[in-house]
Amino acid sequence: MSSVSRLRKFSQQATDPTGQNLYWGRIDQDGVPFRGREAPAFREEEFEHNTAKVADARVGVFHLAKEDEREAYRVLLEKVANNWYGLGHLERAKDPDPDQPYPIIYVEWYEFYNEQLKK
Repeated sequence: MSSVSRLRKFSQQATDPTGQNLYWGRIDQDGVPFRGREAPAFREEEFEHNTAKVADARVGVFHLAKEDEREAYRVLLEKVANNWYGLGHLERAKDPDPDQPYPIIYVEWYEFYNEQLKK
């Protein structure tokens, strides 16, 4: 089995949803990107003592009749499937518009990052 992370496909993403910088240099070792103002400058043996894996909780509603929301939902599911995000809860509801074949989806998810510990 390869040690290359499945998250490499997302390594073009430069920021998280709040605009904080993401660094992908240790993705194969850590399994999640590092989030911070600048890339971590720790030696290998210092890294685990100076960083921690954190989770951000998010909530979203996706109206799949809208192309941009359908694409955002697809990307979310892809990140869940590749173990970057964790799925907390998902509900599907029929759109109140009787002519609309697409559902409305409510999702709670968790995004995982490494961050430097506060001193």
